[in-house]
Amino acid sequence: MNTQIILVVDDALPNLHLLSVVLNRRGYRVVTASSGAEALHQVRQTPPNLIILDMMLPDMDGFSVYQQLQATPDQQAIPVIFASALTPTATLRQQHPELAHVPWLAKPFMINDLVQYVETALQSAAAAAAAPPAAEQPKAIPPEAYGADLAQPVWGTILIVDDTPDNLNLLSRILADYGYTIRTAATGARALRSIASEPPDLILLDIMLPDLSGYEISKQLKHNTATAPIPIIFISALDSLEDKLRAFQMGGVDYITKPFQSAEVLARVQTHLMLRDSVRQLERRNQQLHLLNQIGAVGLQAAPAMISGRASCPCCIPCLKPKPSHSIATMRSSTNCSQSVRRSISGTNRRCSRRRAVR
Repeated sequence: MNTQIILVVDDALPNLHLLSVVLNRRGYRVVTASSGAEALHQVRQTPPNLIILDMMLPDMDGFSVYQQLQATPDQQAIPVIFASALTPTATLRQQHPELAHVPWLAKPFMINDLVQYVETALQSAAAAAAAPPAAEQPKAIPPEAYGADLAQPVWGTILIVDDTPDNLNLLSRILADYGYTIRTAATGARALRSIASEPPDLILLDIMLPDLSGYEISKQLKHNTATAPIPIIFISALDSLEDKLRAFQMGGVDYITKPFQSAEVLARVQTHLMLRDSVRQLERRNQQLHLLNQIGAVGLQAAPAMISGRASCPCCIPCLKPKPSHSIATMRSSTNCSQSVRRSISGTNRRCSRRRAVR
């Protein structure tokens, strides 16, 4: 049995209930709070292993709660996940660089995303607790250092595929300093294994690799439904029109020529991560609408039994459940069914009346 404690802080009771149910089923012990003050009290009373923190609370914002936690020595190591409908702005990240390493789960979110965030945060905290003391990590470099002006950045994991160590190091430093999680691969085979193991949010892909060309890698990824949605930005010294057109034909979303400018790389990466994030949000909303429609269908089917207190006529229940296949003919069948039942009852009543009259 998992004994890890998760504190969920949210002023919306449906959110508290949903997160509690999901995390309890995963074996976690869940403690809840609906305000910042209550959350800080809960941390003092029962120190959790992880905090899922909403940003908009009735008494103070989530960032103020986070600041108070960081100001208390015995609470600094508690990992925090922000779960909010608000998007962290570049200004907020610049003013508070410590937020660069705090996970931010955008509402509405998928249950699988929540579970992944929770597991990753707990594993990272356990690894940090077991590791020997390390030197202080450098603070994230603001985008102005590269000349980029990005209004609402979206963070994620970027896989850089290039067989030149200098290019790998330079791109890794630029993107990691800005707050992205970086993975690298020097060959096509390693890139494909890395992607199959854990798909990144975006790929920066060189074309001329020692084993597979970038074109072939992109083609394989786009033919796989699990990896097809990953945006691929080609980055190559090839600058002819034919090379660029072929890159787009193979599934690339953008093309950067070498030598590149740091600001250009940041801007293009951020643009395509924002587009990917927008698509994910639309998918989440569509799934929520689908779920609401299913709930509505179940409620409509159960309504007659709930009103009467007993099961309704079996022949009429299918007619109450909305399905795309239901046609006018089906509805007429339902009407005929009801009319047949009424005629049968009416005929029975008349026969009973005649029998009473004979007696």
